[in-house]
Amino acid sequence: MEESEQETLDIIKEENVSEEEGSEEEESNIINNKKNTKLHTIASKLKIIKFAKENTRKEACIKYNIPLSTLGDWIRSENNFINVPTSHLNKKTIHKGPKILYPELEIKIIQFIEFNRKLFNPISTWALLLKLFEIEPERKNKSIKSNQLLIYRILKRNGFSFRTKTHIGQGITKDCFLKASLFLNEVWDKRIDFGFFDYLIANMDETPLSFNMIPTKTIAKKGTKSIIIKTLEQEKLRVSVLLTITADGGRLPPYIIFKAKRHGKIEKELQKDIYVKNKKCVIACNDNAWATEDIIIDWVNKIWNPYLIKDNICNEENMGYLIIDQATSHITSNVLNFLKGPNRDITYIPGGLTRFLQPLDVVINKPFKENLRELYISHCINNGENNIKISRSKMIDFICTIWYDMNKITKDMIYNSFRATGIANKINHSEDHLFSAWKKMESENPLLEDDLENDYHINNEEINDEDDDIEI
Repeated sequence: MEESEQETLDIIKEENVSEEEGSEEEESNIINNKKNTKLHTIASKLKIIKFAKENTRKEACIKYNIPLSTLGDWIRSENNFINVPTSHLNKKTIHKGPKILYPELEIKIIQFIEFNRKLFNPISTWALLLKLFEIEPERKNKSIKSNQLLIYRILKRNGFSFRTKTHIGQGITKDCFLKASLFLNEVWDKRIDFGFFDYLIANMDETPLSFNMIPTKTIAKKGTKSIIIKTLEQEKLRVSVLLTITADGGRLPPYIIFKAKRHGKIEKELQKDIYVKNKKCVIACNDNAWATEDIIIDWVNKIWNPYLIKDNICNEENMGYLIIDQATSHITSNVLNFLKGPNRDITYIPGGLTRFLQPLDVVINKPFKENLRELYISHCINNGENNIKISRSKMIDFICTIWYDMNKITKDMIYNSFRATGIANKINHSEDHLFSAWKKMESENPLLEDDLENDYHINNEEINDEDDDIEI
């Protein structure tokens, strides 16, 4: 060529492309990336190469606004472009990515996914990790993160993605900070007046569960509009669990409520369960599996009172302080008579703020339900096409297995849940950095200066400067 490469580039900068040429440029599938450079598909590159051969390289560079050196690279790679399959012509490169390190392992993982999707079984990352360890036991020696990255690469290469259900959460009112401030002031005043120790401060909450614990996420092919998940046809079977935790990181036996006749045959049979006999849990039944007034009174008599008079806690005055929400069955006069006493007290969490101020809701309930779902998924996958339903005894086993697993529900998680809500933080402010309720409320409703009570025990300005919420 007579002109130098620099002269050609100068000409390109000064040249204006006509409207007709602009329309042809759009047809060439040019896409702008983050660096403001233009990327062409293999098909458009072949078109530009053809134009350059029929005319000149300089004219091709001016028309398609590309550097001369880039065009030269494309012409040298023409044979590679021609050999690309027709289905790959819309791609921007012939690079196939890194070599698959474990082809046999990848095939087995994909077969496992496709088999369970045909059965409409839900599949989670943890289920794939267990399958990975089953196929390659030596991978247990590697970190969880490296194994997860391997799984994600396999899913991406084979066109799978995580699919999840979505929902819209309930909003909070403008007076939420005032309600929360009054609630925490009351809690702290009672702690100081009565001298409640951490092991005497408890939070109880009703957690509804279903025998069909369908996970919120599964794995399916990208672009699939409708995802079907198999259930065990137990939609009408429900169960509720009254979980109780204490501010020192302790946990009380779960109170499990099944849908059956009260004091009927089913309840009598369940009383023979090994967990019930060993006092690891308490079983009850009613028509709706709800925590009614008589259930709450029974919980007081069988869970709360026996805990407060145990020999292993120093509680000669029979003291106790309970933090619960304002469910209908919690605020009846009969329940209050059982819960209140000379050395006992109760405080109700303001309505609409339980997800910020109730320890169980803030930290414990989510991992508890997630681990139950993992047991459900394992049950579905391990039984394959047999479709073996979950019995009531199996549900008791699931609940107690997760509740007493110190690796799933740790003592630190329970301890920090009372500090994240501001209920049991130390008086000397040494645990103020754990308090995260205000930050979460502010993210939904900006905090105003006149929203707070001046006598609130925690310095909110200091809290706002602390690190992010605690990890759970």
